[in-house]
Amino acid sequence: MGGGLCALIRYDATPGAAHTVPGHWPSQSSIIPDNKRPTMIMAVHPQCSCTHASLNELQRMLPRMENKARVVVLLLGKSGNRYEDAVTQMHLESLRDPSGSEARRFGLITSGEVAVYSAGGDLLYTGGITGARAHEGDNSGEDAAIAAIAGERIAQKQASVFGCELNSGAQK
Repeated sequence: MGGGLCALIRYDATPGAAHTVPGHWPSQSSIIPDNKRPTMIMAVHPQCSCTHASLNELQRMLPRMENKARVVVLLLGKSGNRYEDAVTQMHLESLRDPSGSEARRFGLITSGEVAVYSAGGDLLYTGGITGARAHEGDNSGEDAAIAAIAGERIAQKQASVFGCELNSGAQK
C-alpha cells in the first residue's frame, strides 16, 4: 500500500514537459489579441481529469483579475469537450481546437496551461495555475499570472504545469 501512495504522490507532483512558448503573439493565430488589455489563452483537452482543477482555479482567479484581461479557452478534441459547459458558465470565450493546432501556435502542450500576453503582444507569463495535478488552492503560478495581468513586475514569468499532454487526447 505504501508504494502505491508514494507513486500517486510522485505523479501529483510531476509537472508536464518543459518547453518554449513564443515571446510574442503568434502571427498565424486565428485569435485576434485584445489591443487594450492582456489576453490569457488556456488550452484544455477532454481526457484530462486535472483540467477540472485548472478551470476551478481560473474561476477563482476571475474576481482577482477584475476584468483586466480577455480570457480565451481552447477546447481540444472533437465536439462535446466535457469542459465546454464549465467554460460557458464562467462566461469566457472558447474556441474549438480539434487538432490542437491553435494550442501549438502558442506553444501550449499541457492541458490547463496558460499564456498571458500584453496588449502589445509580448509574453508576460506562461505556465500552470495549479500547484499539483488535480489540486486546487493558492499557488505561485496563479499569483504570477494575476500579477502579470495587473501590470506588476514579476520575478516568476514561468511556472510548472500539472496536467496531461495535449497530444495524448487532442484527437479523441
